[in-house]
Amino acid sequence: MAAKKKHGGHNKTPKVKVDAVVDGLKQGRGINQLAVDTGLGRTTVALIREQNRDVVPNWRRNTAQSMMELASDLVDHLRDTYEDLPPHSKPILLGILSDKIRDLTSEGGQIVQHQHVHINHADVNALISGTTGTNKS
Repeated sequence: MAAKKKHGGHNKTPKVKVDAVVDGLKQGRGINQLAVDTGLGRTTVALIREQNRDVVPNWRRNTAQSMMELASDLVDHLRDTYEDLPPHSKPILLGILSDKIRDLTSEGGQIVQHQHVHINHADVNALISGTTGTNKS
């Protein structure tokens, strides 16, 4: 009787593909695109990124840092020129940047809860006209 072959161990990704993934990550390309380009699975590309995190720049951290610097510069500029600005220009940009900084740094988690209230038509009309509505229980 022949001994069963053991299938233990992992398949090795060719070094050429690993190097291509690392180079692509250094260039700022995304996991999905690199998976398609190299013929590897998305999880394999993510694993390669994790295994090489010391040489691959952290896009999220770098982008958040750049946005924080830009927001800081914009705040400095607003401090000097806010009186001359139309009310709709730079404050909107600052608000967008602030939201993005919060998202990228995972600070200030927010939960949105939606509640649905059913009001009958007579009660809506009563609210509008200021009279007492029908109290149907």
